[in-house]
Amino acid sequence: MYQSPKDQSRGGRPYPYPSSRYHDDAAGSTENASLLHSAASPGFAPRSPGSRNRFSHASSVASRESRYPAGSPMSSTSQTFIPGVGQGGALLPTPYHPDMVNSMREPDDALHEPDPPGFKYKSGASTRGCGNVITLFILVAAIVGLFMGYPLADWIYHGGIRDLISSNIFVNGTGQAAVLAAVPSLIDKLTPDTAKTRTGIDGLPYKLVFSDEFETPNRSFYPGDDPFWEAVDLWYGSTLDEEWYDPSQVTTGGGYLRIKMEHIDDPAINHGLSIKSGMLQSWNKFCFTHGYIEVRLQLPGNPQTKGFWPGAWLLGNLGRAGFLASNDGLWPYTYDSCDVGTLPNQTALDKSGPAAALVVSDPTRARVQYNNELSWLPGQRLSSCTCSGEDHPGPVIDDPAVGKRYRGRGSPEID
Repeated sequence: MYQSPKDQSRGGRPYPYPSSRYHDDAAGSTENASLLHSAASPGFAPRSPGSRNRFSHASSVASRESRYPAGSPMSSTSQTFIPGVGQGGALLPTPYHPDMVNSMREPDDALHEPDPPGFKYKSGASTRGCGNVITLFILVAAIVGLFMGYPLADWIYHGGIRDLISSNIFVNGTGQAAVLAAVPSLIDKLTPDTAKTRTGIDGLPYKLVFSDEFETPNRSFYPGDDPFWEAVDLWYGSTLDEEWYDPSQVTTGGGYLRIKMEHIDDPAINHGLSIKSGMLQSWNKFCFTHGYIEVRLQLPGNPQTKGFWPGAWLLGNLGRAGFLASNDGLWPYTYDSCDVGTLPNQTALDKSGPAAALVVSDPTRARVQYNNELSWLPGQRLSSCTCSGEDHPGPVIDDPAVGKRYRGRGSPEID
């Protein structure tokens, strides 16, 4: 312990803390002092040297039975200071005992007691703990589903489609086909929206499936140049035409398809014919099963003009205009029944009928030069009379009258 110089000059001792004790020894030292009093404090003056507080062994033993040590404010054997704070902020001795502190509540005790009054610890799982476990389970399941479940389900549902897409160079990774100039759409992009639907004479709605506005100028229709049309290079011998059909005579301009007919001075350069013209076909390019077909035409000259035979017509896809072998026995048949109409010349083989093919009641309409034959057709090649196992493209249908049979096929013409 330390003493101030003033205390040492006066021979005084520091004031003991009430709960501490000290004894003088031969060397004049003290121990167990717990508080120093500054001599400079004007609030209290130290006691004079003659009034030292010394404890004998007897008084020390006697004071052990009391809660307060000798020299404390509660002891009658010694004199001490009144508890408080002196001037200058010096601490003064006060009574202290652990039992008193432990039994007294202080204002900040609630800060050190987080549990509310009446709180009881419960055994087992708590609601908050269960909620934490469930939340963790949901998070783990979501992560596993996102990085494992979703890719697996996506592969199961779309794996086959992606395999097809990956082997097709004309589509991207999502299956979208690029707009290629060489593969135009079936519907011309210049076709107005008002022309894409219509109501038929049967009252049913119809949707546009193909159109060509011929707005692109200088189109070429040589074989392989256009996906939908092809200009033929042939002589149309079935009607003994006087012109040669050449692909160079077919082009586009001014928003129209243009087919030019011209006179050739040197027939030697035109397959021996003096006229050259053009014919545009869609055979083997695209076909229709049913519906409406609209064509806008501007024919040369007036209706009384002679010498030209322009035309536009439809032909069944089993035959090809200008190729006689493809039309033999197919054009212009539309029969789907097994009767005399499928026979050659539409006449019974035993010449028993029909009457119109044998007898002409009106002499002015006699066909003597044709042997009074109704027609010179060779007979329907793909008739419904075809027996099972014979050559026929089909289809086979169920007929309530005869059972299964082939459908009569032909290449009809619509002018």
